[in-house]
Parts: sequence; structure tokens; C-alpha cells
Amino acid sequence: IMKSIAPEDIPRLSEVSVDFRVAAFALVVSALTGMLFGFAPAWQISRQALASALKDRGSRGLDGRATRLRNLLVVAEFSLSLMLVAGAGLMLKSFLRLERVGLGFDTARISTFSLDLTDAQYPESSDRAAFQARILDRLRATPGVDAAALVTSLPLTDERRANLSFLLDGTPADPGNVMTAHFTEVSPGYFPLLRIPLLRGRAFGPGDVAGSPRVAVISDEMARKYFPGRDPIGTRITLRDEPKAEDWMTIVGVVAGVRDESPSQMPAPQMYMAAAQHPQNGFYALVRSRRDSSSLMADVRAEVAAIDRQQPISSVQTMDEIVSASLGQPRFRTILIGIFGAVALLLAGVGIYGVMAYSVSQRTQEIGIRMALGASRASILSLVAGRAALLVGAGLAVGTASSLALARALRGLLFEVPSTEAGAFAAGAALMVAVAAAASLLPARRASRVDPIVALREE
Repeated sequence: IMKSIAPEDIPRLSEVSVDFRVAAFALVVSALTGMLFGFAPAWQISRQALASALKDRGSRGLDGRATRLRNLLVVAEFSLSLMLVAGAGLMLKSFLRLERVGLGFDTARISTFSLDLTDAQYPESSDRAAFQARILDRLRATPGVDAAALVTSLPLTDERRANLSFLLDGTPADPGNVMTAHFTEVSPGYFPLLRIPLLRGRAFGPGDVAGSPRVAVISDEMARKYFPGRDPIGTRITLRDEPKAEDWMTIVGVVAGVRDESPSQMPAPQMYMAAAQHPQNGFYALVRSRRDSSSLMADVRAEVAAIDRQQPISSVQTMDEIVSASLGQPRFRTILIGIFGAVALLLAGVGIYGVMAYSVSQRTQEIGIRMALGASRASILSLVAGRAALLVGAGLAVGTASSLALARALRGLLFEVPSTEAGAFAAGAALMVAVAAAASLLPARRASRVDPIVALREE
């Protein structure tokens, strides 16, 4: 189950399995744990003197040290459970905020696929540009397609991603202060298709082709970082250290930034170039369509085959699937710590119930005497519940401190959630108190219903 929900980028995930060594390790550790904690009470009993045991036959209990040890174990179990539950709450809140974060582009109804042109069939830039123009025309004419565009690197993926240095016209190169930006080539229609707002200037058009003046569009983040206090439109930039005249590009527009690395990372400076002015062998096609992606891809394959029968398409997926995959790691961490928290919650409830039930059974005679002397059921109920409340209170105090320490360790994994988020701690504490109350209720009710005659007759 864990492998089925794990993100694909976990190293050697296919090799993960429960083999003989793993099963044997779990069995040995479980057996040793049972023996260790079974040995403690046996050792306590063996140290009791026979005369003392017979004299205190009515109490049937162990000494005060054993009681303190049981209480200490329950407090430790409760505090550790609270730490895991609070940590799971922090991770869940962080993941929910990450799911709702604005990416800067719209993913609805967009299907994507990859095309890789071979040098043998498309040796010249003009050949690649012609293929790209033809596939765009065919995709846009496909029934049910509202828009289509090409891009060399999809947002939220690492494939073909490039982070390149550049120079500004009139600004000498400075090795100590290199200017960099994410570099992507896109076709006309890319920004409207993803609904990336154009803030200033213009986007790429049909006239931005090979032979025309080279142009670039930059993101608002790049404009703020490298053009503070001035309008970047009209400025020339280049990707080469020793540029020729044809290597310069003129900035013609500024668009809003997008989170193209990860949903948790703020938009970085981005630079876009017209794909037709420097067509690449490998690129992605994006199609916004009212149709189902699977049926649409059948037509897409036919359109590609109509241009080149030997040209395959690959990496077919929707933008929603890409976004979901980009959340794989935080989703997996949240589920994992959530499972730990749920198991710890169950163990804490069982532990508190066990201690309280054992305590009631050991104090049956005492409870009978109290009731024979006039104690009400309510007072007996509060007596047992009060002891549970003391254990819970101590567990809350220790667990809160432990949770704060865990939260500091999780700080690097949280998104827009402070490590001291009061809501997560309060929710975790309330859940733990509710479990403790439920675990204490049955032994407390049993104690309040003890028949004094039966209890005294046991003596």
C-alpha cells in the first residue's frame, strides 16, 4: 500500500519489499519487546517477601514503585502519541495549504505530450520550425480543441529545464554577480492557453519567426530583480558571453510569474524566447480541450502521423496529473506521519484503558469499603477519572514540550504553517484528551457499579 502511494522519485522504490530479513527483524524486535516488558513485573513479584505478600493479600497489588512505573509508562506513551498527532496535524495543514496555493497558471482541461525530432529527419532549424507550425495548425483544428501551444519545458517538471546566465546590453559581465533565469522557449498562444497574465508590452506573435528580430518575454520576478525602478521593455539581453549581433534579444513583454519548480517555491526569474526563432528537437505540446484526454490523444496521434508516420509521441499526461505528481513527496510524508500518529493514538488509548482497568481491579475491596461507608457512585467515578486526569495532565505537559521540539525539526517541511501553529497543537491535544476520556470511561463506570457486599466477600 505504501509503495502504491509513494512518489516515483524515491530512489530504488522498486526494490522495496518485505522479505525474510525484514520479517525476521520485526519478529525478533517484537518478541524481545514483549519479553522485556513482561520481565519487569515478574521481577517485581519475585522480590516480594512471602510473609508480606500474605499479610497484604487483600490489596493483591504490587508495591508503590510498580504503580509509579506503570504511571510513568502511560505518561510517556501519551506524550509520544501527542507529539506524533500534533506533527501529523502540522503536516496535514501544510499539505492542504500547498494544494490550494496559486501556481500562476490554470491547469484545467489541459493535456500534454512530448515530441522528439531526430537530427536525421529534421537536420535544419527550418525543418523543425516547419514541423512545429504544421502540428500547431493541426492541433488547433482538431474537434473539441480550444487552444494549443508548444513549450520546451513544462512547469513543475525537471525535463529539459534550463537555468541560464545572461547579459544586459551595456552592462559588463561580472563574475561575482552572475545574472540567471529559468529559460524556456514557447510558441505564440502559450501564455493565453495557461492563462498567464500579460502585464506589460506584448506576447509572442506569428511574426516572431526565424529571420525576424529576436525577442524575449520575461517574468515580473525577473523585471523586479534585474530592472529595479525601470521598465525592461526595449532592453536587449543575450545568453552568450561574447555575443554577435544576431545573439541579442529585445525584451518585448512582461508576464506574471509562475511556480514552475515546485508549488512550495516562490516564482523564480523566468525568461521566454520565441520557439520559432530557435526551434528545438525536443518539445512538449499543450492542448486545452473540452474532450476527455484519452479520446483526444487518439486524434492527436493521427494528426502527428499525418505529418510524419515515423514520429511517436510520449509522456502523455494532463497538467492536473503533473501538479499532483509535484505534490507527491509532501503527500507521502503527510500520509506516513499520519499513519504513525493514528497507531500511536490507538496505543495510547489501549495503554490508558489497561492501566485504569487494572487499577480498578486491584482496588475493588477499597472501592467496596468506600461505598459501604456511604460513598456515592459519582464520587467513585470521579475518584477513578481523577487519577486518569492526572496521568493525562502530566502527558499533556510533557507531550506539548516534545511536540514543540518535533515542530522545530519539521520546520523545513512545512509550507506557510509556523512550527508553533497553535491550532495543530490544540487539535492534537483535544483528540488525545478525547481518546483518554473514552479509554477511562469504561473502567470508571465499572468501579462506580461495584457491589459492596460482593467486594467485601472477595476478602
